[in-house]
Amino acid sequence: MAQSIDRRVNNEMNKIHKSLDERIDTLRADITNELDTLSSRVNSMTDVLQTDQI
Repeated sequence: MAQSIDRRVNNEMNKIHKSLDERIDTLRADITNELDTLSSRVNSMTDVLQTDQI
């Protein structure tokens, strides 16, 4: 009986870990995309400012 409960608990914990890993991967990808977008915008603004100074 205890082994059966232990197996079920372990299976559920594995499912939770997998779900959390997927969510974290999604968040990392979203953050990376946002940072890339911000970097592009900053570079664009820097180019405009440098052009104005010439």
